[in-house]
Amino acid sequence: MAQYQAMGDWLRSCYGAAVGSGSVPVGSNQVVLDFGSPVTFDRVTLRENQSSGQLVRLYQVQGMVSSGGTWAPLSMGQSIGAQKIDVFAAPFTGRYLQVTTDAVPTGLTVAAFNCTNPA
Repeated sequence: MAQYQAMGDWLRSCYGAAVGSGSVPVGSNQVVLDFGSPVTFDRVTLRENQSSGQLVRLYQVQGMVSSGGTWAPLSMGQSIGAQKIDVFAAPFTGRYLQVTTDAVPTGLTVAAFNCTNPA
């Protein structure tokens, strides 16, 4: 029973508060989050509104350290569905997070999190 409590505690500590979040603007296939200053995050959650069906078939997540820098690839995928969590190969520290999709979704929300993986 203690291991279930520990896992629940970890999930709440990991996903309880995002370091930043936002939504793709209506009519667009891209969102850029500006955290204001560099933050560290190691995963994103992507949630696609399914009321018009699953529209996104390809997406890419990128980060930028500071204004005027270059975008660094963090993750990519072939679909999102109702919700997906992408865990990066390594934590990223930057001011900007960008998600670009191949279609214009009816609603797509993005949130970045910084978690320590359980042992």
